Amino acid sequence: MTKQLAKVKKILHDRPVVIIFLLLSIAGLPFVYVTRALDPVLAPGTLLISIILFLFLTVLMFKSWKRPFQFDFAIHPFFLIYLGYVAFSGVSLLVSVNLGEGLWDWLRTAQYFIFFIIAVLIFKESSIIHLTIPKMVLIYSTTILITGIYQLVVLLQNSPLDHQSSYLITSVLAHRNLFAEMLFLTIPFLLMGVYFHRTWWRYGFLALTFLSLLMITLLLVRSVWLATVAATVVSGLMLIFFRKSLEITFSKITSLIIYLAVALMIVVAATGLYSRLSTFETFRKQADVIGSYKFGSALERVVLWEKSLEMFSERPLTGVGAGSWKILLPKYGTEGLRSAEGVIIFQRPHNDFVWVLAENGIFAFLFYFALLVLAFMFSIRIIRKSTQLNEKYVGLFLLFFVTGYVIIASLSFPKERPDQSVFLHLTFAFLFVKNELILKTSKQFSKSIITFSFLIFIGLLLFTFYVGLIRLKSEIHTKKAFEHRANSNWQMMIDEIEVADTYFSKLDPTATPLRWYSGLGWYNLGEKDKALADFQDAYQSNPFHMHVLNNLATFYGIKNENELAIHFYKKAVQISPTFAEAAMNLAVIYLLTGQPDSAYLVLRVTENAQTHPNYRTLVTQITNQRIEALKETVDDRVMSLALTRIRNSDDWMVKVFEQAIHDHNELDRQLIIEVVYLLEKVDKSINQYEAELYRQKYL
Repeated sequence: MTKQLAKVKKILHDRPVVIIFLLLSIAGLPFVYVTRALDPVLAPGTLLISIILFLFLTVLMFKSWKRPFQFDFAIHPFFLIYLGYVAFSGVSLLVSVNLGEGLWDWLRTAQYFIFFIIAVLIFKESSIIHLTIPKMVLIYSTTILITGIYQLVVLLQNSPLDHQSSYLITSVLAHRNLFAEMLFLTIPFLLMGVYFHRTWWRYGFLALTFLSLLMITLLLVRSVWLATVAATVVSGLMLIFFRKSLEITFSKITSLIIYLAVALMIVVAATGLYSRLSTFETFRKQADVIGSYKFGSALERVVLWEKSLEMFSERPLTGVGAGSWKILLPKYGTEGLRSAEGVIIFQRPHNDFVWVLAENGIFAFLFYFALLVLAFMFSIRIIRKSTQLNEKYVGLFLLFFVTGYVIIASLSFPKERPDQSVFLHLTFAFLFVKNELILKTSKQFSKSIITFSFLIFIGLLLFTFYVGLIRLKSEIHTKKAFEHRANSNWQMMIDEIEVADTYFSKLDPTATPLRWYSGLGWYNLGEKDKALADFQDAYQSNPFHMHVLNNLATFYGIKNENELAIHFYKKAVQISPTFAEAAMNLAVIYLLTGQPDSAYLVLRVTENAQTHPNYRTLVTQITNQRIEALKETVDDRVMSLALTRIRNSDDWMVKVFEQAIHDHNELDRQLIIEVVYLLEKVDKSINQYEAELYRQKYL
């Protein structure tokens, strides 16, 4: 008991700067949630982190004037590799499609680099960081679990628990998958708390670990399931391989077996809930998909990765530019994706490694990948070579974290999210400080160099805060604009967009230009010139957005600028051959400009064209024009009368049109085939020999 009290006192007497830093950066994150924003977490979380870093950086700068810091880690390979990643990510800004979006993306990358540096400086001041971090994570874990479990209870009172309804369980992370990811990422630190703490603290850490495992099972997030299994297997193998170094005793084995048995019982109990609350079939299907990438979201991810590699192949050195992936994706086609009709717009490739490769180029990718490889190696090195048993187990728990994070990063987008990034960089700093590879050198930097570096960091943080504030304000006004749009309050929607649209916020989270919304508003108010101006502005912000291209083409058509209209319609159709609205509009303008053959060719290659409300009208007009043209070339009265009979029936014309597409025939050829068949087989007005003569003459 005396030992436990001594540990508690030791934690309480840890340097205040360490406790405050961890309290704000970990425990404070769940409380930064702005419901009025489109993304209630991203911009608010970034703002919180920039404020925290600014405050601590200022304090550290003043402290450095009195007592210079040991900046030996500034020449460590890990630090230099991270600096290289930041630098090459910055180079990609030179080719960004939308520089405002790219800057926001790069500023967050630079911000987490600064976070890592500050965390290292602070952690070096503490010898009991392994005791302090778990307690802060305990606060964080308790907060997200309470809100998540509450949402689960409310859900069960109103509907069954299944894959679709589980998306309503988001806690304070804005999305179910992100909630599940953070539940997993807290587990290594909770286990650290179980190992290093005793009495009621241990029971608290254990309870949160098991509750997290229960929720992970119920949330049906396959990437997190895989991360949990992979991290457990890898850590288990390390435990076996280094059993002597880790001093695995019989009592430890017994405790481990008990914990694993309880964990397994929780997983089994959670799966059993589906047979009572919904259906076990839901759970089984989710499990089956893990091993198959032939359908559903798994197949979609593979398609996204393939298209991302196409992006990379165009600009392998610089990538396509920071913040450009979501803008450029449609350029590479939408086949095999739910975004084909422009209703769903993908924002990320759901793979951080592929994302960095496509946007920032090969060098940034290699540096980013190397960071995680080094983190993995650091963990193993601590287990192998640390002289203290406690530090060996710290290495084991952090290995669990890094393994799981790599799996999640391969199937999701944790690098974008504040919570995931904070936990990753705390782990980086923790490993860096604990690892024996930290260079032991007397290298000193002058006060002027340190101050200059700190001032640059402060400037970057202030700029990040400024941009984040602009984007948060923009999201709030954009969300209001969406509400006005739903109620057809066009002028109020336009007013909100006017405030929301800035240099750093020209797109909504789906990469739809804000000016596209105001363009719709002006159109509905009858202000066509203003609508066209906004659509032109929207095109500059995202030149590959299908709806922007379609609307811009429509307005050029209204102004009789038909060549421009055809150009933009064709661009929209090239992006998505199944985008029926643009295809139908292109066919119409071809028809209006006397190009019925081109109109026919458009409809011939357009999937789902039949679903468009104007399909039948357009088909009959095209077929009618082709019949009239044919009648001028046919010098046989019987044939001409038969063509007229087809023209007089809309159903017949549609039938012939669709048969031509089915048989891969030109429309004129199909009309002749239909007429000869009509005369020979239906009317029986010509014999087989005469039918063959007609075919030879006109086909």
